[in-house]
Amino acid sequence: MQDLGHKTDTDVDFIAPRLKSRRLLQVIVATMIGLAISGAINLIEGDWTNLNVHVPAQLALLDALWALRKARFALANTVLLVTATVSISVLVWQNSGLRDPAMIAYPAILAFASTMGGRRLFLSLLAMILLVVALVGVANLQGWHVNAVPTHTLGSMINVSIVLSLTAFLIWLMAGDLRAALANVTAENERVRQSQVRIEFLGLNAIHGAMSPSNQPEPYEIAVRVAARCNTREEAFKVGREVDGMAVSGVAMTGKRVPHQDRTREIIGVWSSLVAREKIKPAVSFYES
Repeated sequence: MQDLGHKTDTDVDFIAPRLKSRRLLQVIVATMIGLAISGAINLIEGDWTNLNVHVPAQLALLDALWALRKARFALANTVLLVTATVSISVLVWQNSGLRDPAMIAYPAILAFASTMGGRRLFLSLLAMILLVVALVGVANLQGWHVNAVPTHTLGSMINVSIVLSLTAFLIWLMAGDLRAALANVTAENERVRQSQVRIEFLGLNAIHGAMSPSNQPEPYEIAVRVAARCNTREEAFKVGREVDGMAVSGVAMTGKRVPHQDRTREIIGVWSSLVAREKIKPAVSFYES
């Protein structure tokens, strides 16, 4: 039987890195665009405070693009996540502290790290974020470093919109990949379920199956045998009803069919196991009638 649309393990292993690389490229480019827009807004407002964050971040993201171009996915992913975390942390420290709009980017960074990075990178970023939050909070409480209370301006509104847009874009990509993965799992389950249906042509390929020669002469007589393993008796009855249709609308000269009550039976599975030899007591018994 021909397998339509089935991807082998080799195909999946080949597709997955390409998909991850494409997603990483999209996130890097989107982050660079967001930083560029935010930096331009700050320059228009005459605020040069965050220039020490935007320029190094853009250079680091260019390095991430270079690493991705060289097929060094892990390095590019690490550079992106570390750059984003450090940049957000510096913005939080030197601007409005825990009230800064940049704080809302932390969940997106952790979400991306949980899916695209390893456990060590995720835990390292989480520890860094918690440390920054604790440091900023303690510094403000103790008076070592007091952040100004933010005011609502056009620039702050645009910066919040940029962070939210980047977060939404990341979630949209991840949700799309999750839906695609679930669809692939569903399709694979369906293929497995369908593979438990066996159709044989007695007198043609019932013994050797696909290894039967294709250039053999046309058989004088042939019988069709349909067998299926189902989860429930109701599903098994459906197979029997489909076969019934062959008797009235199938090929000519329909032969004997298995009685309806004998078609469906429970399959008793056998699980092979080993038993300790000393627990077996062999014995022979003779009985006379």
